[in-house]
Amino acid sequence: MPRYCYTDYAFISRDKAGLSELKRLHNNLSKIMTKPSKATNGFGPGYFEALAKSHGLNPKDIPCDGAIIEIIQSTFSESLGFFTILTESAYSPKINLWNKIISQYKGVSFVYRAEEPGWDLFINTDERGEFYPDRFLLSVDCEDVTPTLPVFEGWGDNFFEKDDDAPPRIEVQEYFACFEALQSYFADFTGKRIASIEEMNSYFDGINERCSDIGVNFNWTIVEYSAKAPANLKAA
Repeated sequence: MPRYCYTDYAFISRDKAGLSELKRLHNNLSKIMTKPSKATNGFGPGYFEALAKSHGLNPKDIPCDGAIIEIIQSTFSESLGFFTILTESAYSPKINLWNKIISQYKGVSFVYRAEEPGWDLFINTDERGEFYPDRFLLSVDCEDVTPTLPVFEGWGDNFFEKDDDAPPRIEVQEYFACFEALQSYFADFTGKRIASIEEMNSYFDGINERCSDIGVNFNWTIVEYSAKAPANLKAA
């Protein structure tokens, strides 16, 4: 089975001519979302293959294993028009497909934020931070934990989710616009003020080893988003 990449896109126009084209793109994507999917691989309405065909592209020439999940937000003004969507695709964002589609809409550009942890793929091309200001991600998941265990000594008690019917757990996923904000949150979370992502990962490596010794699963991700896709991006 493929790993799934979740990607947020913002399509943008910054003048009157581009706004007309942006609205045309929005209408075309909306139509695709209303059509029943003919995909045989589990993707629903908004299937990329239908999207490619509707723009005169041959799905055999370009990876199309993905779909639009939803159109999230839209604003149409002459000074700044935009709308955002969320997509799901196999392994990676299908940037080649979107580049070919957007080339058919004069005055429209796009930025995106993509996540596929299995391939260590974290991309945010919105360098201005206009739509996706986040630059860092911290995710921690640990089930059936006891906050009083020595392994979690000094950790903020409010980070442990508690339910009368289940053991406590840690489930954190937070985004940060700058490293200082990540560093401050990490200190509140663990009681440790650490100077770099490498040192944070090293600290969690030690936590993971100690958790393994007592039969507790500890999973985490700490990353800085790349501003562009790697050259060897799989099935782009």
